[in-house]
Amino acid sequence: MENLITLKQQNYLLKLDPTLTVESLANYTIKQAGILIAKLKKGFSRKQSKAKVENFAHGYKVGDVLYASWGYEQTNLDFFQVVAATEHSIRVKEVAMNKTSEEGICPISRDVAYDPKSAKPLAKSFWFKDEEQQGKGKLLRVGCYEYNGKKSYYVRVHNRYSLYHYEGEKLYESWGY
Repeated sequence: MENLITLKQQNYLLKLDPTLTVESLANYTIKQAGILIAKLKKGFSRKQSKAKVENFAHGYKVGDVLYASWGYEQTNLDFFQVVAATEHSIRVKEVAMNKTSEEGICPISRDVAYDPKSAKPLAKSFWFKDEEQQGKGKLLRVGCYEYNGKKSYYVRVHNRYSLYHYEGEKLYESWGY
């Protein structure tokens, strides 16, 4: 039997298509997941009319908190705060926040919620050097895609990681021994 997809791959598929369920993905193999991801990404192709993509209001405001969930053998969380916003871009600084709740799932993972109002800028950022931006924060372009008639917005960091809007919900994180 082929390898089943990991929890991280399941989460990626759920982000691509929120109509899927964890139960429906439980028995997917890596090959099946790859085929499904390719089909879903085709739905996000650049064949959309330029007017739809160029005329959007992303809705990010100064003070909004965004997060990146990343890692290979573990799931890491990093948070950013919007310090300036234009029509198609935002400036962000990496921040740390206080935990509001923590629920252990197993010995090497947990669900954690943070208080977005407690966001404090970090002196040093893993993601980018703030001094390159003279303290203004890193400028990032906001992208838009439409899928099944619904517009979604994303922000890319280093062409690999996306930032998502954070409003205090619990997020999954894990670590190794």
